[in-house]
Amino acid sequence: NPKQQLPPYLAGLTDSEGGWHIASRLNRPLEKGGRKYYRVVYDITNTSRELLEQIRDLLLKHFGIRTYIVLAHKEGEKGRYSTKPAYKLRALGNEAVELAKLLLPYLKHPEKIERAKLAIKHGGKTLTQEDIQEWRKLREKEKQQTLKDIELAKKQYQQKHNP
Repeated sequence: NPKQQLPPYLAGLTDSEGGWHIASRLNRPLEKGGRKYYRVVYDITNTSRELLEQIRDLLLKHFGIRTYIVLAHKEGEKGRYSTKPAYKLRALGNEAVELAKLLLPYLKHPEKIERAKLAIKHGGKTLTQEDIQEWRKLREKEKQQTLKDIELAKKQYQQKHNP
C-alpha cells in the first residue's frame, strides 16, 4: 500500500539525499519593483528522474502534496560525485511544510529532524527576518558540529595509525 509505505521510504531518502532549507524568490522582476522574500523549501536529489517522478505522482495522488522536478546538475559536470545528470524533487512553502509533517515521525538524522521541526514551526508563509536568522543559526550550528566531527576523526585516525 503506497500510502503506508511512501512516508517511511521518503524519510529514508530525505535522511540521506535531501532536507529542508530556505530559499529566496522574487515576487516580480527587480526592474519592476520586485522584492526578495524567503520561504521554506524541501528538496531531495537523485540521478533517477524516473524514481523522483514516481514519488511526485504518489505524493499528489495519496497526500495531495504538489512537488516538481528540476535539473540539479548536468551530465559530466565537474566537481560532482556522479558524472550522471541529477534531479531535484522540490516542494515550496506550504507543500514543504506538509512534507515535514508527513515525514517527521520517520526521520532518523538529527539535523533533518531539527530542520523538519523548524519548517513546521515557520509554516508556508513568507519568512520574517527573525525566522531567517533562526535558519541561519541552525546552519551555523551544523557547520560547527561538522568541524568538530572532522577534528575528532583526525585525532582517531592519528591514534590508530601513528601510535
